[in-house]
Amino acid sequence: MHLFTQEHPQFGWCGERFQFNWSGPPAAVEVFIDVAGRTIEEAADPGPDPRRGEVGEGWTRIAHQVGGHRWAYDVPARDVQRLAASATRVLIRDAGNHAYSAVSTPESKPIQQLREGQCMGSGGSHSKREIKGYWRGHRDLVDKRLWNRGCPPTPLRQALYWACNNADGMHLFTQEHPQFGWCGERFQFNWSGPPAAVEVFIDVA
Repeated sequence: MHLFTQEHPQFGWCGERFQFNWSGPPAAVEVFIDVAGRTIEEAADPGPDPRRGEVGEGWTRIAHQVGGHRWAYDVPARDVQRLAASATRVLIRDAGNHAYSAVSTPESKPIQQLREGQCMGSGGSHSKREIKGYWRGHRDLVDKRLWNRGCPPTPLRQALYWACNNADGMHLFTQEHPQFGWCGERFQFNWSGPPAAVEVFIDVA
């Protein structure tokens, strides 16, 4: 590797150099330094990556599957709104397959809805294009499960996510949901599929 500036003593005959291999072409080299005081071993390990469904310090689980379609908030529903006030993102994942996950972009619609005490997807329609602006993650989850159409305003005590009018969409309904009488509690990535081991986190500061 040779990374020479124009002030290098050999510049006169070889010019600037930026390459992994002197005998090869120029290369898109990037060089970083770790300014957080970590060890080399710590710097080599980037830690949990929420884009792969991994969570570490700073993430708080707010909901999980109990069994079948039965599920529970990890904190009272009213406290989700309070916690969301100091969070910027939401992470949804399969507890048994963390790669099947999606993380919201900072300060986007999902966390804003939680701050308002509303379920994600509440109060209108969210097209596939809009969803791709709000979420990053597994293509199946982002492309198929999260869009909705014509969802009424729905408080967190009734639902956590409602992909209304999406037969393949995510439905996280409590027993207080207005549709409980005919469909029961729901906790699934896919309305047309089985119950799922969904976990939902927010990155509380």
